[in-house]
Amino acid sequence: MPWRRGLLVALAVLAVGWLGAAMLSGGRTTGTEYRGQAVQAATGALGAVRTARLAGTAQLDGRSVDKYTTTMLDDALADLSDAQQRLAAEPPPTGAGTRLRDQLVPLLTDADRRIGDLSRALDDGDDALVRAAVDALGPLGDRLDEFVRHNS
Repeated sequence: MPWRRGLLVALAVLAVGWLGAAMLSGGRTTGTEYRGQAVQAATGALGAVRTARLAGTAQLDGRSVDKYTTTMLDDALADLSDAQQRLAAEPPPTGAGTRLRDQLVPLLTDADRRIGDLSRALDDGDDALVRAAVDALGPLGDRLDEFVRHNS
């Protein structure tokens, strides 16, 4: 699934372009609006992490076929990319918004890395690495869930 890396690069370029367009478009968001956008991004990332974890677990347990698992991970990566784009669409309007962004960006980055690890482990057919990737997604999902609950 090397094409996934290309897809991620293309989505990252799109996100940077979107960020540039958003910065040039004027109208700044309020602190409350930015907080809502950050929570939406975290919620999207949480869904992606939970989906990837379920897909990986199902594959390990023999309850899924490769094609279905691949589709689920592709959807999770697309949802995560959308979450990253939502957060990047507007610069934080306040110091509180900056702190919020600084809390969320590492979680989104970790989600991208962990889902990518799972995808590569599945591609390689390495059940031990798949298990490690699935296990790592659980605590990450919990951290994203805590971010959403704390900031909603």
